[in-house]
Amino acid sequence: MVILLSVCATQVKAQYDFTMQGMTLVPQRMYINPAYIPDSKWHIGIPALSSNHITLGYNGHTFSQLIRRDANDSLYVDLGNALDKMGKTNYLTMNLKVDLLSFSFTVGPQKNNFIYSNISLRQSSRVAIPKALIDGIWRGNAAYLGETIDLKKMNADMTAYTEWTVGYARKLFDDQLRVGIAVKYLNGITNVSTDNRGLSLYTDPNNYNITAKADVTLNSAGILGDFGNIGSDISYKSFLTGNHGFAFNIGAHWKSNDKWEVAVSANDLGMIFWKDNTHNKTIGSSNFTYQGLDLATYLTQPDSADAFEEFLDTLEAAFPLTETEDNYNTSLSSQIYVSGAYNFTEKDRLGLDFFGEIYKTHFEPAIALNYTRKFGTIFHLSTSYSYNNRSFANLGLGFALTLGPVQWYLAMDNILAPMIPQHTKAAHFHSGLNFVVDYKDKKIKDRDGDGIMDKVDECPDDFGLEQFAGCPDRDLDSIPDKVDNCPDEFGPKENNGCPWGDKDGDGLTDNVDECPEVPGPEENKGCPWGDIDGDGVTDNIDECDTIPGPEENSGCPWGDRDGDGVLDNVDKCPDEAGPAENNGCPWGDRDGDGVLDNEDRCPDVPGPADNNGCPYQDSDGDGVIDLEDDCPRTPGPAENKGCPVIEEEEQEVLNTAFENLEFETGSDVIAASSYESLDELAALLIKKPEYRLRISGHTDNVGSESSNMTLSEKRSKSVAKYLNNKGVDTSNFIVEWFGESKPIYPNDTKEGRQKNRRVEMEVVFE
Repeated sequence: MVILLSVCATQVKAQYDFTMQGMTLVPQRMYINPAYIPDSKWHIGIPALSSNHITLGYNGHTFSQLIRRDANDSLYVDLGNALDKMGKTNYLTMNLKVDLLSFSFTVGPQKNNFIYSNISLRQSSRVAIPKALIDGIWRGNAAYLGETIDLKKMNADMTAYTEWTVGYARKLFDDQLRVGIAVKYLNGITNVSTDNRGLSLYTDPNNYNITAKADVTLNSAGILGDFGNIGSDISYKSFLTGNHGFAFNIGAHWKSNDKWEVAVSANDLGMIFWKDNTHNKTIGSSNFTYQGLDLATYLTQPDSADAFEEFLDTLEAAFPLTETEDNYNTSLSSQIYVSGAYNFTEKDRLGLDFFGEIYKTHFEPAIALNYTRKFGTIFHLSTSYSYNNRSFANLGLGFALTLGPVQWYLAMDNILAPMIPQHTKAAHFHSGLNFVVDYKDKKIKDRDGDGIMDKVDECPDDFGLEQFAGCPDRDLDSIPDKVDNCPDEFGPKENNGCPWGDKDGDGLTDNVDECPEVPGPEENKGCPWGDIDGDGVTDNIDECDTIPGPEENSGCPWGDRDGDGVLDNVDKCPDEAGPAENNGCPWGDRDGDGVLDNEDRCPDVPGPADNNGCPYQDSDGDGVIDLEDDCPRTPGPAENKGCPVIEEEEQEVLNTAFENLEFETGSDVIAASSYESLDELAALLIKKPEYRLRISGHTDNVGSESSNMTLSEKRSKSVAKYLNNKGVDTSNFIVEWFGESKPIYPNDTKEGRQKNRRVEMEVVFE
């Protein structure tokens, strides 16, 4: 669900028009405020093309806050980050309005009365999603032990209807005040909406069970009224329903003088009464405790479907579903506009707009700045910047172009949406084509439409500026084109409107360059710096401009202050003599043991010179240094060279085990006569865990060398296995085998061969 919301994420507002606020050429501006009277005398909208208005939206998180990149530039889903960016309740919206027919005209001697009408097809969808619901789905209900999640604000609405509008506006008090009202008949096509009177989830802190309480109705009407038969009998008559409603817009527009203006409006104040093909599905007030499903049973048992049906039956019993066909009504989402503007000139307008939408009990605000530049009655250009959806990433752009009787306008309150949709929360599009007729004053002629009468316009056929008596200035250098020698290049008046050249290309124009043929810096008036000592460092930065030296020493030669033959630029101790191999620093003796650090292998720990400056180690702490310790990792007395002393009785056990060890002829099976002495050896090794037993297998030379090697391996491992079975850890064994390679007697006698067939056992220490 969170990913779906991210894909849809743009905007949660009604069909606002921040960018169009100052575009007085556009008749459809009256949809913002019914008191807005356009500049045109009358208009006829091109059917189905005069106004196409779309907004999409979601005010939770952006797509990029959910789908992120790691250090390896790989995409991953970060649900935690997305949840952090969500509000307590998040709203998903889609709005569409298409004018099928529209027209307007002014009447009265002073053109003080403005009348308009339109027929529009509208669609509005809204879903309210509590953050706690998404959080609970993601993290599970363990995060809400002993808590109740209130989901009363979770709602959904989808409405489609036709809108028949008649509007009237009136100019009052010499056009200082304009008031307007629009009355709208609404014919509902279809509706799906929820009436959430109460919905909550409680998690038991002892057993994690979820207890749900619900009192919710799902209403539907019109062509989607019967969900079981959607599309089964839809025709053109389906759009002429008995679902009726009314709404109205009211507004006022006040101008204090030619500079300041304030406008206020409230739109879509009304509702639709649904009577045609209505269906109501109500979950009555009840409680239900959910203890989970046994998924293993559900997935593996042949009668699992019956178990699931039983679960659904339990739900239905706990929350009885009541189905009716009662009439109901839905309110439109109303909007409020409060706008203020300052007109710097007749052509420049800066506005500040406050917008708010009411959806059920929720009020969603937004604020915007907009600027409009008017180029006569031909072209209006407008921009806006708004904060809404808890986002500042909303930059708008729009224009209105009138060529003869044809007008095309386009406004987008967020041009970033199509360019970087993953980072935005707003998408808005409003465009249309009209036939318009402007006011014409027969006493005033202005052929080029620049707002300057022909009788005072020195260039009556070229759109121009008032400051130049109606003549153009294409390069905006404040020199009118008619006297500008370079009308398309910005240039100073003293050069007849042409830019100064730069022959040497040093960035300094020739009028201020003292060396115009040779490049040079501005601080030297365009002339190049010299280099008296020829060291490649120009004199402006050479601190020794008469003595050659490297650039890194500011043009001065390097010295050798301590006289050690290492120049100061590479000498890390320039004031103390030292060898080059130590970067000009003297060798030290950090541990003070008399061995210089360059020869001391332990420069931070004192030690004798004969051990390269390192102290002798005593790893086992028995007082015998490792150099003289035959068992450096096992404590033992000095008289035994640092090794433990094996008691006479213990040695006797070892000797007995060795002497009594016999195997079945030609195999690795230990003879039963050897068990008693091996058992005593095992008991000794368990008692003395610090003892490690080296077990070495040997054979005589009877048979092949490889078979003898294998036999010696098996016999030594057989002894180790026997002792291990008696409780001796295998880590206490060093198992070796040598076959016939290490005889202790000649193999040419029977007695010698018997002596060579042996498994030696020796206690060793680390």
